[in-house]
Amino acid sequence: DLSKTLLILIGLSCLLLVAQVQSRPATCKCFRGLDPQCGTDGRTYLNKCVLACAKPYTGATLEHPGMCEETQSEYDIVGENFDPERIGWGK
Repeated sequence: DLSKTLLILIGLSCLLLVAQVQSRPATCKCFRGLDPQCGTDGRTYLNKCVLACAKPYTGATLEHPGMCEETQSEYDIVGENFDPERIGWGK
């Protein structure tokens, strides 16, 4: 009986772990090509792919091609390998 209980607990733990991993949005993998896109949130995105990856977190869409006027430095640009949790945009 103890072995069956342990097996069930291990199985449930595995299912819970899989569910947590699947519920996290995947990190977007975008090419490094520089094609700045200004989002409706005032941020400059490295390219259209990065803007699309950010949309579920920011709601931003394309304002216009090119850099946003408010972009002060290269650090204001959201780059490739977009990871919303790393930069504090987690839901």
